[in-house]
Amino acid sequence: MSQEKDHKAIEPLEAPKETLDNVLNNGAAKQGGLSQEMVTPEISAFFSNPKVSSSAFFQAVKAEKIKRFKKEDEERAFLALKEDEGGERLWALISQAKIPDAVDRWVWPAAQDRLKGMLGADFNPHESTPAEILNILRVSFEPNMRSKDKAEKKRAENWLRIGICWLVEKRSIELWSLAESLSGTFFADTKQAKTLVRRAIGKGSSKEFRISVATVKLSTDFLARSKSELAEERRIANNLRFNVTEAEKKIENLEGELSVLRRKLEQEEDALLNLKKQFENERHHWGHDLSEAKAGQRVLLAERVVPYLSDAVDALEIDTPAPDVALKRVKAVLKIIDEANS
Repeated sequence: MSQEKDHKAIEPLEAPKETLDNVLNNGAAKQGGLSQEMVTPEISAFFSNPKVSSSAFFQAVKAEKIKRFKKEDEERAFLALKEDEGGERLWALISQAKIPDAVDRWVWPAAQDRLKGMLGADFNPHESTPAEILNILRVSFEPNMRSKDKAEKKRAENWLRIGICWLVEKRSIELWSLAESLSGTFFADTKQAKTLVRRAIGKGSSKEFRISVATVKLSTDFLARSKSELAEERRIANNLRFNVTEAEKKIENLEGELSVLRRKLEQEEDALLNLKKQFENERHHWGHDLSEAKAGQRVLLAERVVPYLSDAVDALEIDTPAPDVALKRVKAVLKIIDEANS
């Protein structure tokens, strides 16, 4: 098969008619199949009887004011769900605009469990992001959506739509990102999409026209939001560039000041080193001078002062004291001291 054929546009399946009526006309769904009086308000009964429409089943559940299905009923429904290989009954439930609480409480865990059973370990709702799960769904079901077997094609698209619906309801995936990711699945190129939109707006039904306009509205809002976000990112980038420039200038100034301070520090360190050397030299000289002074004092005391003082003492201690002699010796000592000080 050529690459062109591989990318042939896929015609999407329509949701049940009652779903479109609910969404677009805000009216009650048209009922088909069994009447409300004949419908058993059990989730397992809905899967067991294909004649029961979703609208009739919902009305039966609401009439009985059921908030939660019985445990044994849910268990039977899980078993019956495995027989819904094409996903038609499950899709008939989750594709409706408004789902009763009891159905809503049961259907999403059931859909998750069924997808897990079909996709295996690749489908990991707790560890994977919504974008990763969407890619797994697309890769898993897209090949069969190009099948020539209508039943196989319908089955693949049903389960893709069920997975997408689960992502929207339970993982809050962004709608525009979802549509962008799947655009290549349904349209080989922009020309095909443009042709379909032109036909829907120009010659389509009222529902097709409103859906097309709603899509354009979403795309316009998304584009405006994207432009606003881009402008904000540019503003932030400009502010960051300005801040970086200012910071670089401050760094340059600080580096200049640091260089000046380093030079001053080196000069102060050199001056301090010189002072230390000078102090060491002077201390050495002071020590030498002090030693000489002490030696001179010892000589002065021993050779000149002490003899005079001894004579003065002797002059006073003799039998006939000679105070005049002692006084002369003391005066001589004083004179020696004056000479030493001068």
